[in-house]
Formats: sequence, C-alpha cells, structure tokens
Amino acid sequence: MTSSTSILTVLAAALIAVSACSNSAPALPPDSPSEMVTELTSDTGDDVLKKVTAYEWDDDGAAAAVRFTWIGQGGDESQTAQAAAVLAEYLMANHNALAALDSGFLGLSKVPAAQLNPLLIRSYATALAPHIGELVGGQQGAFDSVRARLTDDSLTLRNLLSVFLADPEAGRTGIESTHSAAEQYEVHAAPAPPDSDESVADLSAAGSLLGAAYGAVTLAGSDIPTPAVGEATSA
Repeated sequence: MTSSTSILTVLAAALIAVSACSNSAPALPPDSPSEMVTELTSDTGDDVLKKVTAYEWDDDGAAAAVRFTWIGQGGDESQTAQAAAVLAEYLMANHNALAALDSGFLGLSKVPAAQLNPLLIRSYATALAPHIGELVGGQQGAFDSVRARLTDDSLTLRNLLSVFLADPEAGRTGIESTHSAAEQYEVHAAPAPPDSDESVADLSAAGSLLGAAYGAVTLAGSDIPTPAVGEATSA
C-alpha cells in the first residue's frame, strides 16, 4: 500500500467516524408535561430544544413532535403557558440559525428547520397556536419575558412566524392563529370606549399581530392571505 493510499484510507476512516458521532440522536424530552416543563425551564432548556430541533431525524421529526403536542391541547394552564413561553423564546432568539441548519453528509448542505424536520416544526406551530395572543398581551406571567422581548424588538414575532413559513402547513397554522388572536383582541375592544386604555391596548395588540403576520408572509414570499382584520391595521 502506497503512502498516499494509506493517507486516503485514514482520512476516509476519520470522516466516517466524525459522521457517525455527529449523527448520534439526542435524547428526547420526557414524555410527561410536568417533567418536560421542569427540563425546558432549567438552565439546559435551550440546549435541549437546540439538539432536538437541529438534529436530522429519520422520521421528519415525528417522534420528537409527539413530545410537544400537549402544549396546544389545554390541560394544566400553568404548565402549557410555561412550555409555550420557552418554546416561543427559543424560536425568536434562534430564527437565523433555524433558517440554515446542517443537513446531509457531514452537514455540508443547509436547509431550514421546517424542511429538515417538517413534522416537528408543525408540532411547534400547533403548540403555540393557542398562545399567540399572549405573546403581545394578556396577563399570564409566564409570557412576561416574551412580551419584553417584543417591546425591545418589534420584529421578533415576525421572525418567529418566519420559522414556520418554511413549511406550508406549519406556516398556515402560524399565520391563521395569529389572525384569529388579532380578531379576538378586536372583539374584546369593541364594547370599550374608543379612547380608553383597554381599547387602545387591545387594538395595539391586534395591530402587532397583524403586522407580524404580514411581515413574515411578505419576507417568505408566501401566498397565505394576510388581510387586515377590522379596525386594527399595521404598516
């Protein structure tokens, strides 16, 4: 065996070893809402979400998706709110990275998370759908840090929705739930005096939701309709 052949053999073995290590599937979050909330709200919560979301699952993320469906199904309001808030913050903070995850041999290709694991991202959209309105208003303390992030950066909700829009089904779930939440704010504002604090807050929340939906759809070049709802309008 020539020295060049030996070198190539060693390099090939090294590449195979590196590929095998990088393809080790991460542990899934606990199959228990209470245990999952404990894990997600711990110091390692973001790392858990990163590993689960960025890994290229061979089932399109189906098994991992099952761990998140309960967040959008009601149940213990405190638990669902805490989990939804952590998930929302993760997607907001990491939307750029989630637009170009490593894929294929040695991660040489780059694809959006919604294409890498479409079933998982659809479960994220479904999990957050009932909570979208709380991201811009509401009283649940679990979302305080999310609201603070939105106050500091008005594009944050648009960025979250952009993660979903890389997959048509997840995108539609995200945009339609945003429209629905905006409409609920408008309905709530209707009985109040037009210039009251309550009316202004509700219509402001509705406008934030509609603006985020419009911005995300425009940025993605999606054909999902984003009509203005009632009195709430946003540039």
